[in-house]
Amino acid sequence: IAMATPLALILAFLTAGLIVLTTSPWGLVFLGVSGILLLSCLRKFPAAPPHVGLVTIWGERKLTIKKEGWRILAPFPPFMIDAISIDVEKKNKDFQPKDVRTSEQAELEIEISATWTPDKDIPEHLINYVNVGGREKVEDILDDIVEEKIREFAIGNSWEECLRAKADIVKMLIKEITGIDNDLQITGIRRGNGLAKATHDRLGRVSSF
Repeated sequence: IAMATPLALILAFLTAGLIVLTTSPWGLVFLGVSGILLLSCLRKFPAAPPHVGLVTIWGERKLTIKKEGWRILAPFPPFMIDAISIDVEKKNKDFQPKDVRTSEQAELEIEISATWTPDKDIPEHLINYVNVGGREKVEDILDDIVEEKIREFAIGNSWEECLRAKADIVKMLIKEITGIDNDLQITGIRRGNGLAKATHDRLGRVSSF
């Protein structure tokens, strides 16, 4: 309904221009106005890297997503229909927790990699993603979660146990971030064949892994 109003306005000027043009050169004015309106309303959300648009009306975020490609908005009064462009390309992140010590106070170096993307299919999740602070803030939160859980694990185990337990550590992190406790699903996620939503309270369902 919101998009129909500016479209109707453009079509009205276009139709009026075509009708008036048959009897007067003033029809060119109407055609020109319709062209200007159309150019003002067009917005492209690129496919490479993939982007989507989270629709806003007078600055208020709505539960509407514009997919990639050319889309019609109306970012001017009285409509003020716009969209926040969000990069939804898959993102690779390497986590290297610092100051991790085992039960015998040996310093442990461990690296965990993850691939994630903003949840582009559910408007509420995209709004949460924007509220959290976007990519930089999400990765900061993930850094904190990974560091906290690995420190907790390491301090209760020897360095030898920690080195043998990398698979268990990854499983623990997947469970903490996504809430999944099914071994088959976790194995799929570890191999890159699975998909899970982030459910951690600090992330507020913003991303898929």
